[in-house]
Amino acid sequence: MHRHPGRMPPEEPTPILGLCFEQMVRIFEERWGRGRHRAASVFREFYRRDNSRFHDPAAFGFPPAAAQDLGRMLCHEAPHLDAIDAADGVVKFVTRLKDGCRIESVILPMATHGTLCVSTQVGCRMGCLFCSTGRHGFVRDLSAAEIVGQMYTARKTLGRDIRNIVFMGM
Repeated sequence: MHRHPGRMPPEEPTPILGLCFEQMVRIFEERWGRGRHRAASVFREFYRRDNSRFHDPAAFGFPPAAAQDLGRMLCHEAPHLDAIDAADGVVKFVTRLKDGCRIESVILPMATHGTLCVSTQVGCRMGCLFCSTGRHGFVRDLSAAEIVGQMYTARKTLGRDIRNIVFMGM
């Protein structure tokens, strides 16, 4: 690949699922000087209204140039749901990650809501004979975006009311 002196390669967009609110505030402060207000606007549109059209100035109340910058800065790719298995109110779902690895998440029914068990790793070092994940060995830790993506899938794709989260693979 040829590189031109003084030219930086284009920056890869950051997955919104990998950013917490305060990280986004800092990024927006550095870029536009109005971090908290703009971050709140983006979080509200994305998490409450499921709007990932980051380049649309009308959706976020941004000036057109800032909306274009936001569209280059953030991305959202919904996690790929590979399989769902439901029995006795328990819902297990398998998500395929960008690198082809698969992880399992489990929704446990409670009286008024669900508890989500999220994976934090692909595979496991323990090697327990009763666990299919452990028999495959440890592959890697999940990114923040991959962990939050499990919550996104449970709430947005499967439509479950999740109020509690427990972590697997620690």
